[in-house]
Amino acid sequence: MKNIFKKTEGEQRRTRLGSFSLIGIAVAIIAVIVVNLLVSSLPSRLTKFDMSAEDLYTLSEDTEKLVADVDADITMYQLLGSSSSTYGDMIWELLSRYASINSHIKVEQVDITLNPTFYQSYTDKAPSQNSVIVSSSLRSKVVDYSDIVVTTQTPNYQTMSYDTTYEFAGEAQMTSAIEYVTSDNLPVVYLLNGNGESSLSSDFSSILADDNFRTEQLSLITGDGKVPSDASCVLINVPQNDLSEDEVSALEEYIDGGGKVIMITYYPYTLANLNALGERYGLSRVPGLLVEGSDSMYASGKPYYLLPSIESTDISSMLSASNVYIIAPEAHGIQKVDTDKTVTVDALLSTSDKAYSKTNLETLKNETIYSVTDEDIEGQFMVAARSTLSESGGQLIWFGTPYLGENYYANLQYLIATMNTVCEKEASVTIAAKSLMSDSLTVPDGSSSFWLAIMCVVVPVAVTASGLYVWNRRRKR
Repeated sequence: MKNIFKKTEGEQRRTRLGSFSLIGIAVAIIAVIVVNLLVSSLPSRLTKFDMSAEDLYTLSEDTEKLVADVDADITMYQLLGSSSSTYGDMIWELLSRYASINSHIKVEQVDITLNPTFYQSYTDKAPSQNSVIVSSSLRSKVVDYSDIVVTTQTPNYQTMSYDTTYEFAGEAQMTSAIEYVTSDNLPVVYLLNGNGESSLSSDFSSILADDNFRTEQLSLITGDGKVPSDASCVLINVPQNDLSEDEVSALEEYIDGGGKVIMITYYPYTLANLNALGERYGLSRVPGLLVEGSDSMYASGKPYYLLPSIESTDISSMLSASNVYIIAPEAHGIQKVDTDKTVTVDALLSTSDKAYSKTNLETLKNETIYSVTDEDIEGQFMVAARSTLSESGGQLIWFGTPYLGENYYANLQYLIATMNTVCEKEASVTIAAKSLMSDSLTVPDGSSSFWLAIMCVVVPVAVTASGLYVWNRRRKR
């Protein structure tokens, strides 16, 4: 009698294949789960790739080096609000990149709608949504959202409206904040006042703040008349009036004791006492307006818009590129003179040997500036110089143009490099913001119709036809 329950050889083979398939599917599912668990434990920089055109999530080498060297515990809090945003997600992704570099860095999200007083442990003013608080055991810093996503409006006179641009300054702000909360000693720059000194430009002030310099006002006329002991350097920014002898004596005492003074002066202001301070350290002001006789060393067709040579020093080595220009309009020369102090004088910025100084300022506007007269002083001049005391290491750095602190060419970059060198900071954390403006893709009408037909008709029909073909072949087996 035939056993109707006994499977045929073909049925047994199909059963085995089905079992193997089920086992294979189970193994594949388990493998996917294990791989996902392993991948999720990896740092985000290894599992997520920055596909943005501006590399919004890619950290610079300087940032990676600074963050990797952090040995203090840091927590970065992103303050969430009632609504989510694309920029908020960008900020969180950026914070995660920092955390993936160093295990000392932790990132958290705090819902300020549920915890509205959270910020009060760090600041008195309520930060906006998606702001970031960076905190360590030393100090904390609040980075407001408006400083991370920077909005700029510029007038458009053709449309009689304003053009709005957006930039992402997340890396610059986060790296600066990390350096701020982990540095044992933050440099303090004292700004001398009381002699008609110019205010720092907004760009210069902003970069100083981003680079974690603290600025304080200094009067040597009031108080004890001395430079504070916590001063990293003293900046004298374009005084219109001369310093008193007491102020000069206080500065000399500070430099002799190892302090650093940076002077920025303007050619029309003849300041006898300030010049005397320079001469005590082997530097003297050349009277008049510097004019460059070499065509390749001035800009805008104006020979008094100098493009001085950048001499090779520890300051120039901190510039991000070597092929940059510094523009020094309306400058006066600086020359080396004898002094009884033991100093080393270095030229920082220099003219060519075809330069000359127009000394007769009263007739300067009425005469041609392109020719040399008997009254002029000819030769090569320093536009910026540094004098260093051999024993104490005190320094006097003198810039003979008032425009070094302006955002022209590499002027600010050089001045910040000078500040970093003087204050013995190893590197600047100044990082350029990245544009959030995307260019529109313009597709001609003809191309648009062609690709519409391809994607909406040809591709679906081809996929359907291939599916029917495969189904029909399997049905006939």
